[in-house]
Amino acid sequence: MNIFEQATREKLRFKSPVGLLTTEDLWDLPLKGKRADLDGIARTIAKAIQENEIGSFVDKKKLNPIDELKLEIVKSIIASKLVDKAKKEQAVLNVQRQKLLLEALNEKQIDEIKTKSVAELQAEIDQLKKPS
Repeated sequence: MNIFEQATREKLRFKSPVGLLTTEDLWDLPLKGKRADLDGIARTIAKAIQENEIGSFVDKKKLNPIDELKLEIVKSIIASKLVDKAKKEQAVLNVQRQKLLLEALNEKQIDEIKTKSVAELQAEIDQLKKPS
């Protein structure tokens, strides 16, 4: 069963500084922020799991599968958001690179025009003036 399907079936709620959040609410949180963020929620769940694992050396508690599920969900959302962030950053870099290439192309075209003779330039100007 998909972890998100399981989360909706279990009606999971995640503790946060702003109150309980649904699985859907997690998608609206930043990776890191001043109040509720995915990193903080993941660390809180991981700490609860770790405390439960250590618990007592005499009385071993069973691991809470719900906490494990919650952590997997938050980690999955974090991974997805990191991929989205990387894609956005790459898109910005691509736009910057394209602008740079267009500027270089424009300079090359100007250089090419400058190498033409007066007669070639005049002939091209005359050709452009003719109606289509």
